[in-house]
Amino acid sequence: MFSPRNDDHLKDIIQKYKDDPSREFEVRFYINDKTDMERVYKSLLERASSVKIEQILNTITDVGKNITDRKEIWFVNGKKQKEANLRKHKEMFLKTRGIVEIQAAVSSETDIPPFSTSLAKFIRLKYRCSLAFDKPLSIWRADFTVVRTIGKTQFANILQLKDAFFGKNVDPKKFSDLFIDDVAEKAPKSTA
Repeated sequence: MFSPRNDDHLKDIIQKYKDDPSREFEVRFYINDKTDMERVYKSLLERASSVKIEQILNTITDVGKNITDRKEIWFVNGKKQKEANLRKHKEMFLKTRGIVEIQAAVSSETDIPPFSTSLAKFIRLKYRCSLAFDKPLSIWRADFTVVRTIGKTQFANILQLKDAFFGKNVDPKKFSDLFIDDVAEKAPKSTA
């Protein structure tokens, strides 16, 4: 729940972003009810000016407090398209619990040289539908993301897990069906 203390902290997060808009300002809403998720997704999809489906594999290695090194690989229909090495520093964040769990954060990302992923704590597979909007919402993007976290005990199976998770070409109008029914229920489960 939001409290006066949380409100002040959120204002500080927003101000930090305003001070340097090259940072990433992210607000996450966690919605666990299938019907509510579909309703929100389809409502925003109708208003979107553009839609993009993304498939991303991240290896994540802790390098300090709230700092991680990430190797990110993007796929289209399960085929590798590009790769990046990034250091992400979560500078400020706030997490609230209530009817809807909300997380707000401001972070910076910098490109770094390629690095060994042998110390990675886990791998994330992300299937995302990104919605962009015309003015007045053009500064915002809504991402609906299904995430599977792969623990070290499953690293040897990452190719099979990736292929199973990213194996379908998805029409954005059907994305909610995929992430709610197909991916959420049929994708290989992992242990973190």
